[in-house]
Amino acid sequence: MGAGARLRGRTPSATVHGAEVEIFINDVVVEALAGGPLAAWPDGAIVVKDGFMAGEPHIVVAMQKRGDAWFFAEYETSGEVVYSGDPHACTRCHDDGDDGILAFDLPR
Repeated sequence: MGAGARLRGRTPSATVHGAEVEIFINDVVVEALAGGPLAAWPDGAIVVKDGFMAGEPHIVVAMQKRGDAWFFAEYETSGEVVYSGDPHACTRCHDDGDDGILAFDLPR
């Protein structure tokens, strides 16, 4: 697997992940975004979001597509795990996304 990509630079955010975020995607997502229409994100898709408050690192969140479900993980800047698996704190928001992703849409 290659290095993936930063989706965009630091942008304002209205989510619980911080006032600003940077989003990174792996090559599976890069290829999916460049391809044709999709009904769901492919297995192995990874999205990582760095959250910032007042310009300082606040939290790191990640999600990985495993078959038909997403595995979520949330870390404090110290590296301490806050959530992992499919906690309701994550799924209740991400259920509104395009196959679980809120930051960008499936290619149509």
